[in-house]
Parts: sequence; structure tokens; C-alpha cells
Amino acid sequence: MGDNKSSKINQNICGLCNEKQSKYCCPRCEIFYCSLDCYKSENHMQCSESFYRECVNNELSSLHAGDESRDKMVDILKRMQDEDNIDIDNLIEYDDEPADSDDEAETDLQDRIKDLNLDDADAVWNALTEDERNEFEALLNQGDVGSIMPQWEPWWSYRRDKKLVEDVAVDDGEALKNCPELKAVPKFETLTTATPSPAIKSNITNVLASYAFVMRYFNGDIEPGEAVICLLNICDNLDSNANYDDPAIALESVAQKCLQSFYRECVNNELSSLHAGDESRDKMVDILKRMQDEDNIDIDNLIEYDDEPADSDDEAETDLQDRIKDLNLDDADAVWNALTEDERNEFEALLNQGDVGSIMPQWEPWWSYRRDKKLVEDVAVDDGEALKNCPELKAVPKFETLTTATPSPAIKSNITNVLASYAFVMRYFNGDIEPGEAVICLLNICDNLDSNANYDDPAIALESVAQKCLQSELIQTDEASLTIMKKDTFLIIRGPSEENEKYYCQAALSHLHQILSQAKSQEKQVKSNLDTVKEKKDFSRKFPEHERDNLPKLDVSKVKKCIKKVEFYLSYIDSYNMDFE
Repeated sequence: MGDNKSSKINQNICGLCNEKQSKYCCPRCEIFYCSLDCYKSENHMQCSESFYRECVNNELSSLHAGDESRDKMVDILKRMQDEDNIDIDNLIEYDDEPADSDDEAETDLQDRIKDLNLDDADAVWNALTEDERNEFEALLNQGDVGSIMPQWEPWWSYRRDKKLVEDVAVDDGEALKNCPELKAVPKFETLTTATPSPAIKSNITNVLASYAFVMRYFNGDIEPGEAVICLLNICDNLDSNANYDDPAIALESVAQKCLQSFYRECVNNELSSLHAGDESRDKMVDILKRMQDEDNIDIDNLIEYDDEPADSDDEAETDLQDRIKDLNLDDADAVWNALTEDERNEFEALLNQGDVGSIMPQWEPWWSYRRDKKLVEDVAVDDGEALKNCPELKAVPKFETLTTATPSPAIKSNITNVLASYAFVMRYFNGDIEPGEAVICLLNICDNLDSNANYDDPAIALESVAQKCLQSELIQTDEASLTIMKKDTFLIIRGPSEENEKYYCQAALSHLHQILSQAKSQEKQVKSNLDTVKEKKDFSRKFPEHERDNLPKLDVSKVKKCIKKVEFYLSYIDSYNMDFE
């Protein structure tokens, strides 16, 4: 356990300087780093160079050929020349030697590009002299693109604070000229007589945050089509009519949509946790097909691209699906032995590069659906179709048959602690869990089930799970994932609709009850397996971390108590609700 803790600490250290605590993750190579200096350092130059090159290419291709854009392009290229003290008005060589026939340095830069289409990066590139091209590439190599790219100043940066004494004539007129022109719209009361929903301000916050990010992202110089695609990708209110009751959640939603989630252990977990049913088998085949697609390998007829005959050990001509159709997909060693040497190398390369996300389909939680109430809607509208994706509800006795005592005010907060833990574990395993491992992780972060902790405040119950995740030696996570967990808990408690607000809570606890029951049954089999000395095979030797014996032992007596507690919570929700006053 000490080694695990040490490994976890090492993963929080900057991967470039190996000294300071990491704060950021490069979205391209996924290395963790601590500062901008490390990001721009020689150790990260290959990745950062490609990023800067992409930025400049985007700038060259996105500028429009109007006067303003042309002036901006000239200004950028002038700055490049100023870096080397070149006179833009008369580009001449400093060595008194006559310019050769290929030398265009005496031609004024503005004259050279004035008739060009500035959307055509190749045309602009061809108009540059050899020296200018070399300087441009040198800037890319040095990571100094920021020195030639003018930083956009948002028009909303201006703010005039009220003073105790100020001139009567002072107003914001001059500054407001920089703002976009206001659109004339009808009065709100002419559109509806209904009282505005309290959520509307939070929804507007979601839209404004998305707009602000996109404007900054494109440095104030947007191409409408591309900008709208990016905006809809991060703004759930506009993209899917999501509603927010809290402006902080509306804001955080945009942040989370912008961030990338990294799942480095997904494929390893997938190999060891998939069950051998048709659905699981199809998923495994799909994953391995994606691996092959990365290298343009034909899944229907795996053949070598050189014309040399395959040797006796080469299984590339055997269809992958045929090779694994009779295997137990819970047996990672059996699956590993069925792969060709090339497939094994590709698998290891994906793990080493952290590209598992490119072949793992992202799980969509069943609690994501929400039907908000409309002022006018069809009588027949219900949630029936969406609820088919939810776990089956467990039948439980009425709460009043279990106890005559008045329910404790803490029970709702305690249920919140359990729901948050369940939501996190489901996301952590990408929706495809192995009961024993899932319960071990859940009890590691859920103090209500693990140690009968009680909570008087749902916020504290929620934060308890977040802190336990950060402190856990079994789980590796980050603040972004914990924010998603909190949002998921809110969605589960909120339910699929106002008329059906209990349903998601009941479905989540019913599913948890099923997981606990399966874990209890499996533990007997695990104990039996531990009594038998198991020979370490190829996959097990190569990837020992997937073995169950690396996890703490599951306390079956505690699991039984948890099952009873979850049944008690289900009875409570059936008779009451999860409204917090």
C-alpha cells in the first residue's frame, strides 16, 4: 500500500521538471506540468512547437481579406521583421553585397501581399522572402509566437466604478462604442404572460460563459461557422436545452465541457471486467477493431501489407471475431493469447501514449435525461421511453411497516452521500463495472455505508465523497471529475421530470442493491480462487495491476449490512421524497 501511495504522489509531480507539484495537463500529449515555463521548456518543445505552428496556421487561414484583416497580417509580419531589426519600408540586406535574382527583400511587404487572398496560407507563404520564412520557423521553434500575435482586448474589460464625487457629464459613451451593436427585440411581456422561471438567469449565465470562452479562444477574430460549432459543443443550454438552477453550476458546466477527460486504465479494466455475453463480446470486438483501424488494418481479412508469405506463427489472416468468439472474455490472459504480435504491440503503444480514449466509447449516464415542464404540452407526453434505459426498480416494503418512528432529518443527507458515491463509481468505471471491485471502491469513499457516518447537511455529505476520493489510495481522480460527480448527484436527485422526481433515486439505489448482492455472491468464488495457486500467464505477468488480489479484501458481513441499509433507503424514498427545504 505504501508503494501505491508513493506512486500516486509521483504522478502528481510535474512531468517536465520533476520537482514541483503539477497543476495542469497538456491537452495534446497529456503530460502533467506545473507552470508555463515548464510547458515552454526544451523537454516539452516537440509538443509545444506543433501547438504554436497550428495557432499561426489557423491565424493565416482564418483572417478575411478585408482592410482590417490585411492590416493585422501586415502588423504580424512587421513584428517578425522587427525581431531582427529589418526595415519594413525598405527590406535590404545589411551586408552591402548586391541582392541576387531570388532576393525579394527590397520589395515592400505590404505591396507583396496587398492583392493576395489572406485566407490562402500558401499564397501568403509564397510571398515571403527566404529570410522571412526562416524567421517565421525560428519563432515557431522557439515558442515565441506570442510576441508577434497581437493579444485581443475584450470589449467587456471596461468598467467605470462609481465615485463619491464625479462630474455630471461623465458617462460610458466612448467605451461603449467598442461593444457590438445592440439588437432591437420585443418587450418580454409581449412574448409571454407567465412569470419568468428562476432558472432563466442561470441559463443566460451558461450562454454568456460559452460566448466569452469562444471569443477568447479565437482571440477575438472568429469565423462564424467554426465559432458556432465550438459554442454548441460547450453550451448545453443552447445545444440540448439544459436548465440550471444555480449560476455556479451553469458556469462550471461550460468549464467541464471545455476540459478533456483522460481515462488511462479503461482498456485494462475492460479486458478484465467484461462479461462473456453477446453485448460484452460485441463491445470487445468493437474496441479491438478500433485498435486495428488506428493502423489501417482490415478487420475482415487481417493480412500483411508486404507480399512475403506469413510464417507459421502469424495469425493475422484469422478474423479477430472468430479468434475470440469462444473465449471467456473475463479471462484477460486468454484474450491476450488470441491477439497477434502486432495487435499486442498496438495495445501497449496505446497504453503508453495515453490514447485509450480514442478506442473506448464514452458511457452516457442514464440519468442525463431530463424533461422540463412546459407551459403548454401534450397530455400524452411522459418519460416512458427514456426510463427504459434506467436500472429496474426493486420492490421494497412500505416505510411505515419497517418502523413507527419519525424519520431522522439526516436521512436525506445520508442518501445524498450514497448517491454521490454511486454516481462517482459508475463514471469511474465508464458505466461497465465489476461488482466486487466496484463495491470495494464505493465503500472506500462512502462513509455512510462504510462506517455509518451521519450528515446533517447534504452539501457536507457531498463534499465528504469528494474528499475521500482525493485521499483514496485506490482511486485516482481530479477536481474536474469531482465537479461532474456533484452535478450527477444533483441530476439523480432532481429526477427525469417534476412528475417523476423520485425515479432516478430509486433506480440508482436499486442498481446499487443489485451490485452489492452480486459482490456478496462473487466473494465466495473469489475466496475459493485464492485458495488455489494460480499460475501467472503472459498477460498477468505483463499487467499485474489488473489482478483482483491487488485490492483490499471485501468484508462480506459489512456488505450484508449495506444491502439492508439500501433497502431501508429505498423504502423511505418510496414513502417520502428527496426535497431539501
